[in-house]
Amino acid sequence: MLFAYASLKQGMLHDTEFAATFERFSEERKKGFPNPEEAMTQAFLLCDNLYRRIENSDSLGVDGIPFDNSCISLGNVPIITQARLERGYYAPTETSFGIFQVLKSSARKTGRTIADLKNKYRRNFLLTEEERNLVPKLPENYDVPEEVSDILEAVLNTPMRVFMSAGESGTGKTTNARMVAQMLGLPYYSFTCGEGTDEVDLVSSMIPNIGGTKAVETAVFPTYEDMMMDPASALERVTGIYEEEIDKETAFQEILARIYQKGYQSGQGEKDYIMVESSIVTGCRRPSIIEIQEPSVITKPGTLVRLNGLLDDGASITLTSGEVVRRNPETVILLTTNMGYRGCKGFNESVLSRMRMVLYSDPLTSEEMVYRIQKKITVLEPGMLKKMADAVCAIQKHCRTEMITGGVCGYREYEDWVWAYLVQKDVRKAALRTIVAKAAPEEEEREEIYKTQILTRFTEEPAVKAA
Repeated sequence: MLFAYASLKQGMLHDTEFAATFERFSEERKKGFPNPEEAMTQAFLLCDNLYRRIENSDSLGVDGIPFDNSCISLGNVPIITQARLERGYYAPTETSFGIFQVLKSSARKTGRTIADLKNKYRRNFLLTEEERNLVPKLPENYDVPEEVSDILEAVLNTPMRVFMSAGESGTGKTTNARMVAQMLGLPYYSFTCGEGTDEVDLVSSMIPNIGGTKAVETAVFPTYEDMMMDPASALERVTGIYEEEIDKETAFQEILARIYQKGYQSGQGEKDYIMVESSIVTGCRRPSIIEIQEPSVITKPGTLVRLNGLLDDGASITLTSGEVVRRNPETVILLTTNMGYRGCKGFNESVLSRMRMVLYSDPLTSEEMVYRIQKKITVLEPGMLKKMADAVCAIQKHCRTEMITGGVCGYREYEDWVWAYLVQKDVRKAALRTIVAKAAPEEEEREEIYKTQILTRFTEEPAVKAA
């Protein structure tokens, strides 16, 4: 609608063809569309006009509509949330046409840090000393993201207890899970999945009991001197049989064979297995927060179906021992995963259906990266941090445009780059070892990224401000 409006008004995006076609379409509308075929033709022309001016904007020059649609083509259109409005991410920086005027301001001045909101969400459960030690202790000046607020509000006001958070690496999914635990005052448990994780691993496993208190009979073996002086007597001490004519080599071999056999028999007789439950089951017994990390990397997507009993309203699961464990009504389960990464697989629909809320984390903007890094690093000028963050966003866009896969480029890489720059005092060299090194798997791709996205932006070395 905005493109249509701009194409009709006199200005940079005005288009004669669009305006004339729109006028004819409007006339048909005023008449009540007596000729539907004619009206449909005008509608098709209007849509085609906008599409071609956007799609071919580079070749059309001033007749095109400059528009970066990479986010739309990837299905990742950012949502304008209240939290982003409050933090000023959409504050105007310049006026292109007309007079900018704020009609109404709804920004709230209330704080959104852990310190500001902890009393609102804290649940005063009686915890054991061990459980209290498992409650996370993040700095209380950390901002509370909107995703965390949504989960906390759901836990506080509804029976919803099972959630999933998906997004790129480094967007803070695990930090958010720990923040939820800290805000609620509950112990935090985590379970990390791998390609080989199976149904048994999710619940419990059987391992040999190495902590038994049974007395073990100590065998008496001959010494080296006994073997050399009297091999027959040495063999008798182990086997109980005296062979007078036996030589040292034969006696030594028979002693080793008998020791091995006794050890094997002893192990078979004393083998004692115990069941060790997973952290998922442990967290279900008492009020807690359970983070199941990277479930999408499991080779068989149906493996998570084993947990359906815990994710249902009935919330129970049967262990290997036959014990039935019921999920505590106050236990929160949060699945965190990286969608779209190499090795990630789809979820079974029955598991996805049991997620009460699915929260997708948008990639961090350059402003958000700078805001987050300034919590840790204060010896660099904000302008330099912003310039490096802009380069990270440009590399992300370059990888999407060139369809480069198999690499990662996000906040973690940005933070590593900043730390490396502080040590090496060379922003370009630091980029080679951090952000560029992980952005692409192929050497040619890394060289292209370094030349087009790093060298073009960092031609001179800025000085690092003294601490």
